[in-house]
Amino acid sequence: MDKSWENKVRSTKTLTYFDESNTGRWSGVVAVSVQAFNRIARGIVQYKLTDDRNSANVVIGVAEGSASFPFGGDDRPIVFSKTSTHGITRTFAYSTGIAKAAIFLPSDPSQDNQNVLQFITIHELIHACGLEAHDNDGVLMTLPNIQGGKIFSTPKSKKMPPFFMANKTIARLRAIW
Repeated sequence: MDKSWENKVRSTKTLTYFDESNTGRWSGVVAVSVQAFNRIARGIVQYKLTDDRNSANVVIGVAEGSASFPFGGDDRPIVFSKTSTHGITRTFAYSTGIAKAAIFLPSDPSQDNQNVLQFITIHELIHACGLEAHDNDGVLMTLPNIQGGKIFSTPKSKKMPPFFMANKTIARLRAIW
């Protein structure tokens, strides 16, 4: 079930993020991915970099197979392979909506083409906006097929990049923002 952010965040249509992922193969990927997200989200919500980790809505980091939620209050273990071709997003919500989110990217993804790294990041940015369920909309909210840095959902689907969101994903974002 998709979740909305708190009203004080939704009213700004902006999520601030703090980037702790700027190392190794992830260096610069988040910045480029945020630019792509801001373009394809069609003004529904945008991300803006902050240098204040504590005030950030979203913290983005790299995990070596396990990670902890950087805001406290959630001690569920986050475990996934450091060679995954996916990340994990965890939101921290009150009855009034999502208050914080954390994105964990794999430290050594088995597919490390820049297009794939951007796809992983954009996908997790969408989760941090509040879309929880993967939907077979054929684009960013489904599990990808990857061939030589090109990403697609079915053999006949449009390949990315350039990255785009299906109308169904856009409608889901609008519904919670």
